[in-house]
Amino acid sequence: MEIEVEHSPSVTVMRVAGEVDADNCAALGSSISNEGSRPTDALNIDMAETTFLDSSAISELLRIHTSLAADGIGVSIVNPSPAVHRVLEITGLLATFGVDAAPA
Repeated sequence: MEIEVEHSPSVTVMRVAGEVDADNCAALGSSISNEGSRPTDALNIDMAETTFLDSSAISELLRIHTSLAADGIGVSIVNPSPAVHRVLEITGLLATFGVDAAPA
């Protein structure tokens, strides 16, 4: 898995590429909780190049969502790959992460 984080005044974008599973999913939270990396207004997780998510990855995404929401920071998944979209659909999490019901 590769993670790239970019900050702007109103939104932080985290780009996630590759497979996200039990072996590496903790890196998602670590990449935004490092000093100076925490979003201030919104976090968009771009998963266009994410090829696989397992239950551990979903759990980590929900942990991030809950943690940031407690501080009034919105978390959205943008550009989900078909694999990511399907997992979010099966788990009933499309609305939680602001993903449209129909794949792009």
